[in-house]
Amino acid sequence: MNATESLLLALCALAAHPMLAREPAVERHARPLFVLVLAYAGLALPDIDHPLPLDHRSALTHSAAPLALAFWRAVPRAAIAGLAIGLGLHLADDVVTTDMVGLATVKVPFLGSLGAWSYPWLLGHAALCTWLGATLLRGVLPDPRLRAAVLGATAVMAVWYLLGREGNLAALLLYGLLGWLVFRRGA
Repeated sequence: MNATESLLLALCALAAHPMLAREPAVERHARPLFVLVLAYAGLALPDIDHPLPLDHRSALTHSAAPLALAFWRAVPRAAIAGLAIGLGLHLADDVVTTDMVGLATVKVPFLGSLGAWSYPWLLGHAALCTWLGATLLRGVLPDPRLRAAVLGATAVMAVWYLLGREGNLAALLLYGLLGWLVFRRGA
């Protein structure tokens, strides 16, 4: 899935939410799937900088900034939790994919490349997104068994994305460590 398809998937899921919210019982049962669909959409969302007039790995898209926009627009917490999980996975992958030179570096609009500072930028935002996703997930899925099922599905998604699609064991270990630290702290 490319970034444009990811954005369309996220927008379709968000458009469906008000219809689900009219029926609390339906919304409560659909919430875990809603989180997973948005997590999947969040995997490619940072690369929306490709079709936009932004440099690749723009600081606007390769950060927690899309989540700040979602909070500002009063997006449902379940959607933000899912997006945060997907964004965290993508950013963890970007931390370890290549040397931080040229296109691989994070670019701040009007200021230029962060160079080697791209590593802490991406790692910090991956950790922030992971923490935010975990924190919101506890609130939107209070049932620990349901939350564990969603986390299990998220782990499968991480293995598929980071190992199967990207072939990136280092990113999988990094995201697994971030997730373990976040959930261990909250336990």
